[in-house]
Amino acid sequence: MSETTIEYNQEELLNIANALQSGFTIAQITGITSETLEGLYAIAYQYYTVEDYENAQILFQALCTYKHNEQKFWLGLAGSRQALQDYKGAIDAYSMAGIASSLQNPLPFFYAAQCFIKMEDKENAIISLKALLTMGDDTNKEHAFCKEKAKEILSLLEQHNT
Repeated sequence: MSETTIEYNQEELLNIANALQSGFTIAQITGITSETLEGLYAIAYQYYTVEDYENAQILFQALCTYKHNEQKFWLGLAGSRQALQDYKGAIDAYSMAGIASSLQNPLPFFYAAQCFIKMEDKENAIISLKALLTMGDDTNKEHAFCKEKAKEILSLLEQHNT
């Protein structure tokens, strides 16, 4: 593959910056279609399911760059990093997944708590677990299950903190 350098003048860079500030994604600015992103996601997910976390991470990271507000891209990146035992990087990506969900999905915070536990950071694990209890939709079975598990883990962590 040959490397191509694209040069932008100051007006074009200003237009790109304004578009980003207005909420556009890099994919929208560069004309990358949703179909292309979904195709890349399918490949990244396939890498993830066959436990090729390095390649999955690379693709998920690119997807997050192109569409920063897509929760499933951040969850894929975070899961890949967690599987690679990059717990700090996973926590960062789980945080972004939480933001992409407008703090409505408790799952990223549950997984972040798991990473904090792996890092032996009980304090932040407890904070994550308590925070997720305020999120989500209790009629959603996945959210309700997540909250029940969080309560169980929280109880264990708090018992060991005393």
